[in-house]
Amino acid sequence: MFYRLGLVGHPVEHSLSPLLHKAALKHFELEGDYTLIDVPENKIESAVADIVSKDFAGFNVTIPHKQAFFKLCAKLTPQAEQCRAVNTVKIEKGRLQGHNTDVGGFMAALSGKIHDTVHGVSACVVGSGGSARAAAWGLINSGWKKIEIVARNAEAAETMVDEIRKTL
Repeated sequence: MFYRLGLVGHPVEHSLSPLLHKAALKHFELEGDYTLIDVPENKIESAVADIVSKDFAGFNVTIPHKQAFFKLCAKLTPQAEQCRAVNTVKIEKGRLQGHNTDVGGFMAALSGKIHDTVHGVSACVVGSGGSARAAAWGLINSGWKKIEIVARNAEAAETMVDEIRKTL
């Protein structure tokens, strides 16, 4: 099987993802390719149709599209549902399945860095996009009671906080 994979975002030309994923394909002796797919925000739906038509197995999603893909996926994992953001998409029979691996990645990065109980301790999440949502949910799921959200876009931050409060 040939795995056609890529990274969807805007901009993406700076990304090192092709080096990483091509090395992983080689390491696991899988045939495939990993390409950068630069998609402006107003071209997402046509880009998805193009990606599906080219038999991609899936793709990663980066800024600024993680929340947009939440709305485009036919099926979502519990983590993607909770964060309302998608960073990995599997394509099966032309349908998009959205995943969010940012929560696990964020929590793995924190593992071993915090040694005491989280009671009485506060955390600060910077941003209101898909990765910030994943960080907030990782902290919430780990028992953090006080989380500050700091973002340039106050309206987006308020929306994020409101969505989190509605699901708690």
